[in-house]
Amino acid sequence: MLNNNISLFVVEEKLGATSHAALTSTISLIGGMLCGLIVGLIGKWFKYSSITIAFILYGLSYLLIGFGHSLVLAFIGSFVVGAAMSIAMGQFPYLISIAVGKNSVSMALGVYVAIYSIGGVVSLLVVNPLTKMGDGMGLNAFVVSGVLALLLGLICMAGQFQKKLVQAAQH
Repeated sequence: MLNNNISLFVVEEKLGATSHAALTSTISLIGGMLCGLIVGLIGKWFKYSSITIAFILYGLSYLLIGFGHSLVLAFIGSFVVGAAMSIAMGQFPYLISIAVGKNSVSMALGVYVAIYSIGGVVSLLVVNPLTKMGDGMGLNAFVVSGVLALLLGLICMAGQFQKKLVQAAQH
């Protein structure tokens, strides 16, 4: 979502030039890289909630970008988006690997990568129409995405999705 929309957002909202939009994407990569160095520890510390945390971080950072209307806040939000992505992308393959049989891990990870790619396209088909519906209310793609990410985080938290998955895999 970030890479698809941040350039347009920075330019359209007159937060900066195209070079600032490129820097915003780079800052996201730095956030992901730094968080990636400790994602294993995060997975251990938050064994049952790392996915929830990732969705909540996504949501809060998207809202920060969407409501902040500042290049500095876009940089901060982008950094946190990168960190959230690192947590999610580090934990999803692990959770998939413990949820399926050993003989199915390769196929399950292949399906995950395919769905992740399809999700990039589908997200535009979901977020952009919702954004257009909320134009009069000051909504933008980041606000809509932030709300959706927070909802997913709350669903994961309420349903204890990750805890159930990890406990089922241990039995």
